[in-house]
Amino acid sequence: MKKIYYHFVCSALFVMLTHTSNAQFGVYDGLPKDSVMLTFTGTDVKIKDTNYFYIGNTANDSLWQIGKTNKSFFAVNGFTNEGIMTDSVNPYPVNANSSFVVTTAKYGQVNLIMTFTHKYETDSGKDGGIVEMSRDSGKTWINVIGDCYSGTTSGLAQGLVAYNFYGFNDTLATGEPAFTGNSNGWITSRLQFWVGLPVKTTGGGPSCVQQNALLRFRFMSDTTADTLAGWIIDDIKFENDDYGSSVAEIGGYESLNVYPVPSHDGWINFPAINKPESYRIEVYDMVGKQLEYMPYNRRVDLSSYPDGLYLYKVTDGTVTYTGRLILE
Repeated sequence: MKKIYYHFVCSALFVMLTHTSNAQFGVYDGLPKDSVMLTFTGTDVKIKDTNYFYIGNTANDSLWQIGKTNKSFFAVNGFTNEGIMTDSVNPYPVNANSSFVVTTAKYGQVNLIMTFTHKYETDSGKDGGIVEMSRDSGKTWINVIGDCYSGTTSGLAQGLVAYNFYGFNDTLATGEPAFTGNSNGWITSRLQFWVGLPVKTTGGGPSCVQQNALLRFRFMSDTTADTLAGWIIDDIKFENDDYGSSVAEIGGYESLNVYPVPSHDGWINFPAINKPESYRIEVYDMVGKQLEYMPYNRRVDLSSYPDGLYLYKVTDGTVTYTGRLILE
């Protein structure tokens, strides 16, 4: 049976990662307070857990398979021989355009960091893997290395920095930035979205930040047949980072003391705040769909919704509090 494991952890690590490539600035870890990890294992390739992950529903998307690999390139040199991959047995086909989607799984929606371990073998500059984002529930997608990422420290101001990632010069024949060529073993890549997720804008700057978005892993190939392995991915992890006392200085969102977590009857208690009449409460599911929009109340009834993980946002348009809700 195919399983996806979700590990919720707390950490007190302080790490600064840097990278010398001109195309990548680095990811800063302060005090990650919460995370979720998707680990792909087993043999059932038909998993459709849309709360966190789903494979596209087109015939081309069936290229992605979950389980153990029989490809020697994927299996050698340690880490794992399991994951989600572009076919577990055969080389990737021509004209591939296959994708799977993960939700951002934000807990507090503060400075999201995405980490994933992967390995790839493709026809360099022609075939490869792309990471994209959508802020409109999947209607449109843009490359994460795009308008909100400059490849230098100005990427900080625009909302996105990266480590061990492709850059503007790592492109397919279409001009699309992508992981292409040979990874030379398993690598760990990271993206950091300051405050939330960046969105495509004309002017860049703070407007690149978006709180409700999807991320898509997409593999593309051209019309030339190859006998190469493709792309295998495992351990996709999302963290949100408080940065200790620096949250207010960098514009991050704080959480409220909301309880109980989990709630067994669907009722959620919110704390007293100053000028509550100026605030509204918004509740979202994990794919970014807004479920509730209401004036600020100390008690909120969510008993009509199924058990699961939800996100709340409390804002007056200037000050924002966010966090997670669990119904059981």
